[in-house]
Amino acid sequence: MHKLSAQSLIRQVILKQLHRQQRGRSSHGRKNVHLQAAVEEYVAHNNANGDFPGLVHRAIAWAKAAELPPPPPKPAPAANPLRTVDSFGRAVRRSTAQLKALDLSADVDRTTARKKLDTCLANLEELRRTVEALKAGLAG
Repeated sequence: MHKLSAQSLIRQVILKQLHRQQRGRSSHGRKNVHLQAAVEEYVAHNNANGDFPGLVHRAIAWAKAAELPPPPPKPAPAANPLRTVDSFGRAVRRSTAQLKALDLSADVDRTTARKKLDTCLANLEELRRTVEALKAGLAG
């Protein structure tokens, strides 16, 4: 009987563990074999601390996680059009209240008032488009 090198023994244990993990999940053969290189690298660079099967299990989980593509970004929830209208209404009321509080005799406040009025006009334009889209949705 010949002795196996430590590397050969590790390779055999890893293959057995890979095979054991997928045996109950698939009848298509050894589908986890492609993870072998990643698992061997993980095992080679980490200490088993007396739990070699546990280390191999962690290595397999790590290798599987590494091969997964990142999850797709979650789509932004569709805005409720009525809530959007309400939000624009509040923004316009807030801007109006802020404009009333300004002292338009000062140059600084005049510049601020112009910016607020531009913002208010942009919000009103967006509100108009939103209301038109709502009306089109109701008519269609």
